[in-house]
Amino acid sequence: MKHVFRSALLLWAIGWMTPLASADGGIKASTPEQRAILQTRFMKQHLRLSDADSAKVQAINLNYARQMEPVLKSDGSGIAKTVQARRIMADKDAELRSVLSQEQFAAYDEAKDNLKAWLESQLR
Repeated sequence: MKHVFRSALLLWAIGWMTPLASADGGIKASTPEQRAILQTRFMKQHLRLSDADSAKVQAINLNYARQMEPVLKSDGSGIAKTVQARRIMADKDAELRSVLSQEQFAAYDEAKDNLKAWLESQLR
């Protein structure tokens, strides 16, 4: 059970945990639009996106935040949610790879790895 919880939490975080995660009501109370805006803002700043790429990334983030919405709000099992979240995030990564340069995608991947490592350290 601990493994399922850990996997679900990590996948939720990979979906780009935002400051909304700690706000009143947490991430479940936020809208896909709010999550996409904050994700894009973070990515624009840390990946040094151009305005044109930022607009493309915003559209991608919004699309996948909307797809993640039913997963976040469902009462399904941790395993089912994990499988769904992994599929959504793999699709999102593939789409982002077509917009970001190799260096930007590597930095994006590193940020995800750092977040996973931090969360795993918090769960120990």
